[in-house]
Amino acid sequence: QGLNVRVVDCKSLSMQEGLIVLGCARLREKTQDPDEIAAYAELLRENSLGMFVIRTLEYLRKGGRIGLVEGVLGTMLQLKPVIYVNGDGVYETLAKARGHANALETLVREVSTRFNKARVRLAVVHGQAAAEAEKLLERLKGLLDVEESFLVPVSPVLGVHTGPGLLGVIACKV
Repeated sequence: QGLNVRVVDCKSLSMQEGLIVLGCARLREKTQDPDEIAAYAELLRENSLGMFVIRTLEYLRKGGRIGLVEGVLGTMLQLKPVIYVNGDGVYETLAKARGHANALETLVREVSTRFNKARVRLAVVHGQAAAEAEKLLERLKGLLDVEESFLVPVSPVLGVHTGPGLLGVIACKV
């Protein structure tokens, strides 16, 4: 008996990919049609957004993700990028804010604007910032129509590039 497999590139990582997989697993309980499940995975990918804010640019600079000048200037000016994964799976800066608090406000505003009328699965991820992540999750639950939510640490692979203090929000329309 052969396997009937479809491959879908989620073009994302962390819980953005996790929410897509979770949605497909739940659909599989209702249908065994691999084409329908693969199409649903693509729909979920198109209807999800993953963004994150980091405390310091130091780890991005050390990992070669940004240059020395950009890292030093960003640190001096307290610029905090709000980074997201675009539809092609490429990391881009959605916005830059002065200071961590303003960057988080930008992140909250973006997810609230994009998903304000939609029912969502929501994940807040963090890099050694559990208390702050929990506050962010509770705040977002008050702003969005949340079907299900998750609070999880990022993997060490992501954490090594972002350092401690990372906060991320992933929302997926259901």
